[in-house]
Amino acid sequence: MTRNEPATGPNDSSLNWLQALIRFALELSAIAGLAYAGWSLVDNTVVRWIAAIALPLLGALIWAVFRAPNDHSAGKPPIVPVPGQIRLAIEVALFVVSAYGIWISGSRAAAETLLTFAALHYLLTWKRVRWLATGHGRPE
Repeated sequence: MTRNEPATGPNDSSLNWLQALIRFALELSAIAGLAYAGWSLVDNTVVRWIAAIALPLLGALIWAVFRAPNDHSAGKPPIVPVPGQIRLAIEVALFVVSAYGIWISGSRAAAETLLTFAALHYLLTWKRVRWLATGHGRPE
């Protein structure tokens, strides 16, 4: 790709089915971590239920709505298009917030496991990460 060619987002081959499955499992784990944190951090039963439902819903909503144009890893166009750097920051922030919530709720090992698998996934899908971060490259 030359410098003057427009950068395109990852196509279906950049995230093979195994990476897509891992990514989906990581997303579900982050959402579950937010629910666990919401449940664990509050003593009041009513507030506990509200937090355990609201936190994961908010996380899932943010994850689903704000996506980079031409990023076909989700399989559908973005509802609210954002630059790739913003999308990458949203993804990383949700993993970090979820892991932090799990950690302070009392499960350091689960938090570290989530972050480790998220980091490994980003390393294995480095072409997508590079494209999101810089807007350059053509993931294969």
